[in-house]
Amino acid sequence: MKNIFLTISFSLFFLAFAKAQTSVTYINDSVSVLQNPERGFCEFTITYASNYSFLNAAFLNGLRSAKNHTIIFRYFNLDTFLNGPISTTFLANMQTDFNALRDAGFKVVVRFAYTNVYTPTPPYLDAPVKPILLNHIAQLKPYLLANADVILTLQNGFWGIWGENFYTDYYGYDGNNSTTVANWLDRKEILDSLLTCIPADRKLSVRTPVKKAYYFNQTMPQDSITIAQANTAAN
Repeated sequence: MKNIFLTISFSLFFLAFAKAQTSVTYINDSVSVLQNPERGFCEFTITYASNYSFLNAAFLNGLRSAKNHTIIFRYFNLDTFLNGPISTTFLANMQTDFNALRDAGFKVVVRFAYTNVYTPTPPYLDAPVKPILLNHIAQLKPYLLANADVILTLQNGFWGIWGENFYTDYYGYDGNNSTTVANWLDRKEILDSLLTCIPADRKLSVRTPVKKAYYFNQTMPQDSITIAQANTAAN
């Protein structure tokens, strides 16, 4: 199985809008802190379509200087788009955030969701019906590909409260064992669409090992990858 960890990556694209890569050699004197934009703790951030809050240089540079952080977690909450397409304004705002991350030398863990408001009973209003959701992914795809240089991993969110793939109106609620074969096929279709949104050197994070096993007909832990297989084309 190609490019599957608990995180998954897919086909290679050249990023027309990304800045040219630069090689930097670091000397670790065992005293100074080495700030690696793909390692370390990440800072939680969230923004809403209904009230967009931008990243900015002062915030990002402050994280670097005060905490030695070079990674953020970014919730993009699509709360106003349950019944229609993502607006061009939101897409432009998201691109502004990616530009700020690139200029600050940061990487981002990305998750899209529609609500972070918990309710114990349905309707959860966690995600739109599948045609709308897949259209949202298609709208986001060129932006994710163009900014893959600052994306550490794309999380398989989109459905479930908090994008956590659990409490959901349309995609099968695992809590009462009522998830159907059709639900799993819909979930897999969403995941496959997300795989086309990232190049081969980026990863798609799946919520749990059990979900990964269902998606790819695996038996756990027998089908767990080895250290030798990790990050190779064999998985």
